[in-house]
Amino acid sequence: MSLQTVTIHNAQGVKVWGSPVVFGVPAPHPPPAPLAPGEAFTYATVAWDQHTCDGSCGGPGGGHEGAQVPPGTYVAQGHVTTTEDGQRSATLTSNSPPFSIGAA
Repeated sequence: MSLQTVTIHNAQGVKVWGSPVVFGVPAPHPPPAPLAPGEAFTYATVAWDQHTCDGSCGGPGGGHEGAQVPPGTYVAQGHVTTTEDGQRSATLTSNSPPFSIGAA
């Protein structure tokens, strides 16, 4: 079994957004297929609306969405955690290229 989540970090490395959580479980996504060396996998997740969130947005009661993030540079991180027999076995994390959000 695998669990996929996404976080967004600002230029200082501070997490400003996390994948939605519903009833304490990250939103479900299909597990990636095994890849051969050199193959790529594009992982689709929920859209980020450029507001801060503690990871419970979209959950029961509407979550805890915050304010619009300020202009600056951000990085998305994808995380895949695999489990075996109910025990965490490994977490793989990959960063997107840095991207900028400009002034409105």
